[in-house]
Amino acid sequence: MNQTRYKDLLVQEARHWGDVKPDPQNPQIWDDPVLQEIFFGTQRRHLIDRVVTNGPVILELGCGEGNLALDFARRKFRVTAIDLSLERINRARSKAAKSKLKVKFQAGDLSTMRLPRNRYDCVVANGSLHHILDLDHILDEASKSLKQNGSLIVFDFIGMGAFRKTVAAILYALLPTYKPYSDKWRLRSRLKPFLASEQIRRTGLKRNNASVLHPDSPFEEISQESIIPAIKKHFRIKELSTTLPFWYYLAAKIRLSNRLKYRVAKSFRAMDGFLVQAGIFQGAYVFIEASQN
Repeated sequence: MNQTRYKDLLVQEARHWGDVKPDPQNPQIWDDPVLQEIFFGTQRRHLIDRVVTNGPVILELGCGEGNLALDFARRKFRVTAIDLSLERINRARSKAAKSKLKVKFQAGDLSTMRLPRNRYDCVVANGSLHHILDLDHILDEASKSLKQNGSLIVFDFIGMGAFRKTVAAILYALLPTYKPYSDKWRLRSRLKPFLASEQIRRTGLKRNNASVLHPDSPFEEISQESIIPAIKKHFRIKELSTTLPFWYYLAAKIRLSNRLKYRVAKSFRAMDGFLVQAGIFQGAYVFIEASQN
């Protein structure tokens, strides 16, 4: 892929995340604080605990609108936070100013940017690495940016695999959701990129085949399957666990009364926990704490 094409896709990716907002017909877990707590609350608290233990000088990779970075700033930590989208960085800066918190927010492409050497006690990435095309680059930079005995803390999406995605797509098509059946039928053209593996997506990038890429976010899931091996290459893993293999995907999308929504969500969360504990599936999300080699 030539540099002009890469830059065009980068602009598209940044624009997508700068414009993203809740969609009533396609609700996401992270748009609902109660669902967020049910599915990700335990992992978020664990991530925060491990970052706080390793602080106080922190770098966040892929900070979005800065909520996590601001949480650390409230604890009097010194925080630098980077995101591809300048729009999201500007919103994060506005939040920091309103809260009178000091965070160094900056926009940048994590696949190419250089990081300062020997500066941070902890580097944290929460849901961002699977969007980064060159994981080897940013993980090498992250390792060099850490002080001696510094830590990398990651919570990220590592994929569901073709079988689980196929089942999820069938259930989404059949079950009553917030998106009408007629609109769901029109989404069938998105099935190909939804089912595509990381390798298929990367091959599509090289061959300029946009049909296997997310139509709005071209780097969506571009490195999902590489996260664990890439971290093992650059760091020594101290803790690794996976969670949420399947049911989390449908929890926010199925149309239910308010009385039933959170009860069903808790059941889905319990089923996901069983699938991992029974060894039936690896979780679609991974938590990793690692140290320098």
